Amino acid sequence: MTLERRARRALPCDARPTLASAGIRFRMTTPLKTSLHALADYSRVRQYREHHIAESDIALSTASGMDARDVAFLRELTAARALCIIVRCPKPDGRVLQGVLPPKPMAVKEKSKEFGVVGRGTPGQGDVQTWVSDYDLMGLWKYEGGRHRPLPLRNLTGALADHSTLEARAVAALMNARLVSPIQHGCQDDFLDRRNPGVSDKDHFAIYLRGRAQHLRGVAACAAFYRAHGLAWHYGPSGRYPWPPLPARPRT
Repeated sequence: MTLERRARRALPCDARPTLASAGIRFRMTTPLKTSLHALADYSRVRQYREHHIAESDIALSTASGMDARDVAFLRELTAARALCIIVRCPKPDGRVLQGVLPPKPMAVKEKSKEFGVVGRGTPGQGDVQTWVSDYDLMGLWKYEGGRHRPLPLRNLTGALADHSTLEARAVAALMNARLVSPIQHGCQDDFLDRRNPGVSDKDHFAIYLRGRAQHLRGVAACAAFYRAHGLAWHYGPSGRYPWPPLPARPRT
C-alpha cells in the first residue's frame, strides 16, 4: 500500500471523493501537504472524541505526537501498576500516521522527515518502504517502598544477561499488546554503550507517572524531573552520554 493510500485512510470518508476529484495527492512535495495534513489530523481528533478519549489525553497527544489512545493506555497502565514510564516523543506532526504506518524499527537509522516519515527506495523503481517515527523509551520504574525502583530493559528479546529483567520484559509485552504504535527497542537509559545517542534540547518527552501524564521539552526539564523523583540521570548538562558511562543501574 502506498503512503498516499495510507494517509487518505485517515481522512474523513466524505472528504476522500472531493479530494480525489480535485486531483489532490498526498506527496511530500505538494504545496497542499499542510492543508491535507491538517484535514487528516482533524479527522483523527474527531475519532478520538468518538471513542471518548479524555480531552487532556488528546492535548498531550497533540503536543507529543503520540496517538491519544496510547496516551490514555499508558496513563491507565502506570496507575494500575504503580509505574513510571518516560518516552522520548516522535515528531508531533507525525501523529496522524501513528497506527497507519508501522513504527520505525531499530535497524533503520535514517532520521525522520516531514510528518515523522522515514522512507527507503525510489518510487517507480522497486519496493518503497515507509515508516513513521517511533516512541523511544527512556526508562521504566516501579514505585514501591517510597521510591522508584528501576526496571532495566536493554532489549525486548534475548538473554537476560543483556541488562534486562523479566519484570521489565513483562511490562514491555503488556505495552506492545495494546499500543497503536508498538515499542521497537529497549530503554535508552539502559543502553550502556558509547553509541548511546544522549538527548538534546530538540527532544521532547512524555512522562507517565502512576496515572498522571505530562509533556516536557529539552534537556534541563527532563533532567530536573529525573532528579526530583529520585531517578538516575545518565547524561551531562548538554545531554551527551558520557563514556565510560556513569555507574549502571543495578539489576533487581
